[in-house]
Amino acid sequence: MNTDMQHGLMRKKAHGDLDTVWKRLLDTLTAAKAPVFATVDHRANAQGAGLDMTGARVVIFGNPAVGTALMQAAPEAALDLPLKILVWESPDGVMLSWSDPAWIAGRYGAAPNLEVVAKMRGMLEKLTSAAAGS
Repeated sequence: MNTDMQHGLMRKKAHGDLDTVWKRLLDTLTAAKAPVFATVDHRANAQGAGLDMTGARVVIFGNPAVGTALMQAAPEAALDLPLKILVWESPDGVMLSWSDPAWIAGRYGAAPNLEVVAKMRGMLEKLTSAAAGS
């Protein structure tokens, strides 16, 4: 896993093509009973505007029983919540990227070692590992 803590970005290389990794991610979210609020297919949207780009899809999901605790500690964290995972095609293969909840907490003045942050980090690790096929 690659990290860019200056920007709060976490990255993991996945096994398989974009469609396979995307399906694994959505199936894992369903199995975890994590509500999916929206999905965005950036490539399809670009093509609809007459543009082209590599594959990039975002799933927006969360558990209000968990995320609310972080927003109570730092209301502006709502700008980065619900959580999101990006599945995208890079020159090195398909990647998963997401914002580290500890970085989100710190960005808005909440303690990065809050219990809710640990829960979010654990869930993101589980979801991305399953989606990556690792």
